[in-house]
Amino acid sequence: MFNTNIKAVMLISVLLITATAAYADYHYASHDGSDEPPYTSWETGAHLIQDAADAASRGDTIYVGEGTWYENVDISDTCVALMGMGIGNTILENYVYATVNTSGDSILVEGFTFISDWEIHATGGVHCAHYCYVVIKNNYFTGHADAVSGNFGGGFVTNNIFEYNTGSFRTFAVKDTLIFSNNTFINEHQFDNLIEDHLPDSSQIHIRNNVFYAGNWQTRIFTARNVADSVFIYNNLFYKKINLSDVFTSYYGLSHDKVHFYNNTIDGATENNPESPIAGICSEMIFDSVRTIDNNIVINCDKGILNRRYFSANIRYCNLFNNEYDIWGECEFIEGNIFTDPMLTDTIGFYLQSYSQAIDAGDPDILDLDGSISDIGAYGGPYGEFYEYQDLPPRVPDSLQAEIPASNDAIIICWHYNTESDFNRYQLHRDTISEFEPSVFNMIAEPETSVYIDTEFDVYHSYYYRISAIDNQDNISEYSEQIGVIFTGFDDFNDTIIPRMAVLHQNYPNPFNQNTIIRYYLPNVGYQPAEVELYIYDILGRQVRQLVNERRYPGEYEVIWDGRDDNGQSLSSGVYFYRMFVTKAELTRPRKLILLK
Repeated sequence: MFNTNIKAVMLISVLLITATAAYADYHYASHDGSDEPPYTSWETGAHLIQDAADAASRGDTIYVGEGTWYENVDISDTCVALMGMGIGNTILENYVYATVNTSGDSILVEGFTFISDWEIHATGGVHCAHYCYVVIKNNYFTGHADAVSGNFGGGFVTNNIFEYNTGSFRTFAVKDTLIFSNNTFINEHQFDNLIEDHLPDSSQIHIRNNVFYAGNWQTRIFTARNVADSVFIYNNLFYKKINLSDVFTSYYGLSHDKVHFYNNTIDGATENNPESPIAGICSEMIFDSVRTIDNNIVINCDKGILNRRYFSANIRYCNLFNNEYDIWGECEFIEGNIFTDPMLTDTIGFYLQSYSQAIDAGDPDILDLDGSISDIGAYGGPYGEFYEYQDLPPRVPDSLQAEIPASNDAIIICWHYNTESDFNRYQLHRDTISEFEPSVFNMIAEPETSVYIDTEFDVYHSYYYRISAIDNQDNISEYSEQIGVIFTGFDDFNDTIIPRMAVLHQNYPNPFNQNTIIRYYLPNVGYQPAEVELYIYDILGRQVRQLVNERRYPGEYEVIWDGRDDNGQSLSSGVYFYRMFVTKAELTRPRKLILLK
């Protein structure tokens, strides 16, 4: 699947840019220079970049000083290096197409900020013609209709930032190998790679190790017309797309086995527009092409893989999850795909976590850097990354909802179920105090499902719930936001509904200063009267007061605590807990009370 000649191409590019410059001159453009030809120092630097370019010969280097420059630069029939002082330091601001235009054999452009406004004019950043060999790196492009465009003889576009452009990259022909790598795209409309000319068999385009973030219109990563030898799109990260996101779109007749899309991660989660659904990988109207779609993670899309072609697509070893439709359209060959949560590290790199089922689950013919079978997603395969899997806690439970059935005998709490492969259980906490802190004393259950039915309550209090998730390794998540249940209009609730279990009510008042009332209910537990014990404990778990120790029949009871211990001594302010035992069994959970002096 990989081009073994890439390293050779890299070496050729270095030789092409540097060998001719062995005896080259240096020319300077500087706002602080004296504008004296041939501009061979900062002190004599040209006041216009174009003047320095006109003074340059084949193989020369042009250094552009700090500040903002308002001009077009036309470098024709010249092999030069155009060097700025770094992003944010050397700014080329222009509203005419294009800021830098070249028709020479090769060009190096590095260290600039290119600013324009596509709403004013169809502007561009760097435009190349006549199959120019390019190295465009470490630049920032914003506001362009076509930030980088032209006909390329090959080269590299790498380590650039593209933000708020209607078009990031457009090429009509590539004669050799063009590598587009390690770039970042933010709120881009299109990365539209049009191949329209008949190209030699050696032509290839590699789009790899890029990050595409928050495309707010139509993010078309590749559009092909007529002939190209091979197009490789791999190890890219696409996330937080808005509206229609066709990560890969192709038109017309690419020849067989020419398009390869593998080891990419696509997360469509964000503001879905139902009129423009998110499509992860979209294939349009290809008449005779066989598509290779391997080792990709596609999650949170309306349609994970959308195939509108007349021919089937080959979809293998992909991890498809939480898409309304994982695969839409005709697929001839499906092998090794999985449909579980890939367990990504959210927005911190989107790496795989420990115990992800996407680890070593890719195409057996593709290996990771450590020699194991490729992981699925952007960091698998020989152009992925070697990193240590993190054993992170589960996702924080969210979307809590509460419902009271018509019978008024239960509170039903539900939430989104955790989908991690190593998920084990939840811990559910309840209190009558808003914004309470979960602890062992207010944990009421450890359910394995995302529904809990609470029957221990009364209508005289408000109840608040918080939940955490725990995995098989006992990693515990942060606690959820609380959800509250407040009863109103049920004055006769306890007279008409008899609890079927022992109930230990929350004390009232709470917090208290002198006295507080603790109410409890005893059901029919068999042998009557039942032995009842009720104790007060301090924050360290030490028993400080025995309030009840006697036999009682089923019914509702209350006891008053005056804040003193068994010796009649007043206790200090603080948090205390009370527990009830019925026939030596603790049928209710401990409750917390607060003493204030």
